[in-house]
Amino acid sequence: MRREEFESRLFSILEGQSALPYLFIGSGMSRRYLRLPDWAGLLRHFAEQIGASYDYLAATANGDYPLIAHLLAEEFHAKWWTDDQFAPSRDRNRSETLNRESALKIAVSQYIEDNQTLEAGRPGVDDKALASEIDLLRNGVIDGVITTNYDSLTDQLFPDFKAYIGQDELMLSDAQFIAETYKIHGSASRPSTLVLTSTDYEAFRQRGAYLAAKLLTIFAEHPVIFLGYSITDEYIQEILRNIALAVGPTRLGRLADRLIFVERNAEGFEPEMGPTTMAIGGTGLPILHISINDYSLLYGVLTRLQRPFPAQVLRKLREVVYNLVAERDLSREAVAAIPIDAPGAEGLKVVFGVGEFSPSQTHQIAELGIRGISRTDLGLDVLGASDSHYDAESVLTLAVPSIRSRSGGSGYIPVFKYLRELGRIGPGGEVDYSGMPAAVAACVERISTLRLNPSQRQRFARDVEGQHSTPSSVRQSGLALYVQMEALLALDPAGFSLDEYRQTLIDLRQETEGTGHEPAWWKVLCRYDYLRNGTDAP
Repeated sequence: MRREEFESRLFSILEGQSALPYLFIGSGMSRRYLRLPDWAGLLRHFAEQIGASYDYLAATANGDYPLIAHLLAEEFHAKWWTDDQFAPSRDRNRSETLNRESALKIAVSQYIEDNQTLEAGRPGVDDKALASEIDLLRNGVIDGVITTNYDSLTDQLFPDFKAYIGQDELMLSDAQFIAETYKIHGSASRPSTLVLTSTDYEAFRQRGAYLAAKLLTIFAEHPVIFLGYSITDEYIQEILRNIALAVGPTRLGRLADRLIFVERNAEGFEPEMGPTTMAIGGTGLPILHISINDYSLLYGVLTRLQRPFPAQVLRKLREVVYNLVAERDLSREAVAAIPIDAPGAEGLKVVFGVGEFSPSQTHQIAELGIRGISRTDLGLDVLGASDSHYDAESVLTLAVPSIRSRSGGSGYIPVFKYLRELGRIGPGGEVDYSGMPAAVAACVERISTLRLNPSQRQRFARDVEGQHSTPSSVRQSGLALYVQMEALLALDPAGFSLDEYRQTLIDLRQETEGTGHEPAWWKVLCRYDYLRNGTDAP
């Protein structure tokens, strides 16, 4: 199929749907853009770390990955509690060990968190073709994400989506199914939520019907695009089997154009697309199968879809209406719609309101505005490139936890400016966290541990050290942009002025915004914030 024909046909299918797509993202996406290992590679890594034979464990489990993970967890448990190499991890996570499988989940989570950021050194940044795919995907017009991955790739691509982690959080929530991410197998940010071992999968299966019922709203209203899975994946088939049971045999045909399964084909092949049937436990599930190598064709179609209102606005309006109905407060007055061009409405701003607001509710609305502040808003404020004047206490107690929650705990958030304004930074740089949310301490710790990795340090020593000592010199060096970003993190602050550092960040913002280099820019910004505000005096 010609590329133009593929794009035209897929756009016609998606545009003709009653709702925007959901992405159902699997481990193939993390391998493609982050170079994270597949399931076997992940388990083999940790078996080798403790000197266990992965091949023996695999043979004992008859190749069943969850059972391999269970057997490995048993051996890992003893090593983690006694071996010196795990002493730092034990000190940090002792209180998180719930059972004999906890140690492995903690180690897996740390490994994922250390390797999940879209930054220099990752294929999604270094490879130009993959970086272009990432730029298109993060601009795709979609309603939400479902993923079985533990990493934060989806949070980095769609930072404004609200994330629900694990089955419990999704099933017990009032999800609105717009601008949301469902991490149904857990997240590395919370090791206890990982669905990893045979014990976890058994618990997951027992509640599979409940999860299917929760997700049925998505499958009934939205096209769902599966990315990063094999069509033969038994675990994704099990989820689809529960969906098929919930839909019922008489209505399966309605899913024909709503289930879109994307698989990677061999190098050089043209894209292919056509209807097929997936065998699910004796039932034929109709799907649209796509075989593709250049994912930018698919992502480019997603960027062309139209949304009448921003996803975050729609989600908030839906949540407000849902809560209004759920509360069944009959004392509220009916909603009145006033046309903008009505007599006397000339001076009105556009407002969405439901019911009568008390003074305390007005305060809550103000808090909602603070929580809506974005990381970009804070970045511009720290750089002095914004006319906004934020209350430091509100930023730290409301905005920072909200931003961190929306990003799934990933990303760097500048906080030292606001801590300094509140007088919470002592002479030696110590921070007073009393009364502050845990998110603030997490941001400080993340910034305080900013370091170049070994390969980055080697590049710095070879290409920068002794040759460039100021941000301006680095910018004029002709070095690759990712090397410049690394250098800005490692330069000795005694050799340049912070005003020069600030101006360099302002100049770099437009060049890196919306690209794979943006995460590195945020690291440099947070280092600037620390250097400028991280002690009791500038």
